[in-house]
Amino acid sequence: MKKIILLVFISLMFSNIGYAKATKAKVLERYEIKIKPMDTEVVVIVCIQGYKFIHTGGGERNMIQFFEQVAHGKHGNPQPAKC
Repeated sequence: MKKIILLVFISLMFSNIGYAKATKAKVLERYEIKIKPMDTEVVVIVCIQGYKFIHTGGGERNMIQFFEQVAHGKHGNPQPAKC
């Protein structure tokens, strides 16, 4: 019984591998920022599926989505920035 439960658990854990769809990113802007004399940080603004993202390529790779304030009434609502 333990082997069957383990087999079901392992098969469910690995069942979603390979279903991600590759997408292409269009580079909008690229910046190289010097931090130290020998150290450079690369910042790239890209368009993925019609939305803007910022990608940093240093020691830690981060991708953050751009948002913009849409003015409706007293307070604006943040919406994903389109490119």
